[in-house]
Amino acid sequence: MGCNALSSASEVPITETLFAENVIQEVSSVIVNFETLWLSEQSHRVPTFQEELATGEYLNRMGYANSNVENEVEWLVTDSAELESLRLIEYSQQRFKAEACIIKSGRRIRPNGDFIGLFSNVRVCGIYVFVKIEHNWKLLGFLNSMDPRNYEHTPDWLKEIIGDTQ
Repeated sequence: MGCNALSSASEVPITETLFAENVIQEVSSVIVNFETLWLSEQSHRVPTFQEELATGEYLNRMGYANSNVENEVEWLVTDSAELESLRLIEYSQQRFKAEACIIKSGRRIRPNGDFIGLFSNVRVCGIYVFVKIEHNWKLLGFLNSMDPRNYEHTPDWLKEIIGDTQ
């Protein structure tokens, strides 16, 4: 009986650890995928593509669909993003909030495709809130955390989504 009790007790932490590792992997992948695709060349050329990546006020205010992206002089196009750090704040099957730092690399091009130059090691840190809509994670809100004073000037709609930043 003692062995069975030990066996059962040791399985719980292993199961919880595997679940936590799966959640961290999922959240990491979602954030890196978002940061890679949000400013991809495809997002610049087909602004409605961003509807697959974000939703709500964030999409309405930050997405290209309501802008004249084709009239910009140059585009910053993200080609890759790597996770530098991650702190999971909240997680459920339908929503998560995490603070992450991403290192991005890419290129500067003109809308006609002419190459201008490269950029690398651009660090982006912030609090991400994603929601699951029809089996897809979409960004609901992002708050840049590089400067703590940003929260003071954050619009109310975003403060409502982000909530407590601790």
